[in-house]
Amino acid sequence: MPLTDFPERFDAGVQVWLDGVPLRVRRRRWQGKEMIVALEGIETRDAAEALRGKELMAPSPKPLEEGVFYQHDIVGLRAVTHEGEVLGRVAEVLSTGSNDVYVVVGDRGELLLPALEGVVHEIDVTNGRIVVEVIEGLEFTRAASPRARKPTGEERRLAGEPKDEA
Repeated sequence: MPLTDFPERFDAGVQVWLDGVPLRVRRRRWQGKEMIVALEGIETRDAAEALRGKELMAPSPKPLEEGVFYQHDIVGLRAVTHEGEVLGRVAEVLSTGSNDVYVVVGDRGELLLPALEGVVHEIDVTNGRIVVEVIEGLEFTRAASPRARKPTGEERRLAGEPKDEA
């Protein structure tokens, strides 16, 4: 799934980088919520399948207005409180539709911070930090690493688990 609000970054002819190697986009198309990108030099389906899940970097589309950031600018920032307590680092940005949620991972576990004015007070990309307020109701959880997910029906079937009873 693309981590961009600007799919034109992957238009035909645009230079992108895959593991630091520059490549040109031949074409792109949508398949559901996934963007399928054909790259020059990747000629077979097997060659393309070997790249599945790799991060494809594209040039920034345009300068953003003040106070607006790209997700890749947020990931990796230290999350600290006004009092200077280090909560951890932003490991992921979840797009929920109404607002983004910053997944902060630190010594105390995982903290989900809604990207709202009353929670996120300052984003300082230059100094690598966000200043936040942990409001009532926000708590650390101990999360498995990587984040646990429910097995699919097919995975349960292969493991010999019984079908769910309806």
